[in-house]
Amino acid sequence: MQVHPNKGFDSNDPNIEIIEKEYIRGDRDLPFYKVTYRDGEFRQFDAKSGELIGSSYQSDQEKFGIYNGQLE
Repeated sequence: MQVHPNKGFDSNDPNIEIIEKEYIRGDRDLPFYKVTYRDGEFRQFDAKSGELIGSSYQSDQEKFGIYNGQLE
């Protein structure tokens, strides 16, 4: 998954707008971008690959192996 430069994650919803994009040097010096959206939710993307590595959106949780609040 890549960050669309103006709209955000996959840019399928034209109503989703980025209000903040910050570069963070994470644990073990692995950098990522934290993208905060107008709805207050956020997504984290690996700075090198653009891969989604974290999210506060419930709809993204299955990408991390979390189903119904449980890690599987």
